[in-house]
Amino acid sequence: MPQHNKKVHPVPINYDFGKNWDSEIKPLLKKPEVIASIEECKRCYVRDRYSILSEAERDHILKTAKTLADVSGTDFVPMLLEDMRERKIRNTKYGIQNYILIGSCHWINPTFSLTLARIIFPAEKWEIVESDDHTSVFNEQCTMCFDILAWAFFSKRKKKRSRSRLEELVLMMKNTHNDHTFGGIMAYETTYLSDTDVMISDDYMHGENE
Repeated sequence: MPQHNKKVHPVPINYDFGKNWDSEIKPLLKKPEVIASIEECKRCYVRDRYSILSEAERDHILKTAKTLADVSGTDFVPMLLEDMRERKIRNTKYGIQNYILIGSCHWINPTFSLTLARIIFPAEKWEIVESDDHTSVFNEQCTMCFDILAWAFFSKRKKKRSRSRLEELVLMMKNTHNDHTFGGIMAYETTYLSDTDVMISDDYMHGENE
């Protein structure tokens, strides 16, 4: 793992997935390498998180999953979709909510996130950085981060928020998150640093610890 000086290291800014989803990411979702990264994420996640199941049961999960979010064992996305229905917000196949896999940082960031980062920012050298708590994607200078789960769920340790950044976007609610790094500093703290001061939404931690 690269060694960094904690005192002088620049603050990594995470990619704003919400702002750029429709314009930059959605057109890439049909590219063969992106589809392959999604399938690899699903296979590895199901293999490791459902190891207690038989191979046939794991295969069934993969075959019946229509989206990346479908392989999750949590109820976060189904509840979010119910909120969308109540607000008469249409769930589209390529909506960002269908590409959020709760508790999957060790699988989704080295596959889906890394592939997108290399396509959107080809001049950057991207690195996978992992700890027991989190796995994320940073450029070589650690000024940029490309972490879809950090964008969706990581918030500053202040007043506990009732809605994640993802929920506020999908449900067309007012943005209450004032973190200009879009979770980048929290992704850095949970990977590079041992003494973290972050707040991670209950939904994310529930998925990690199941």
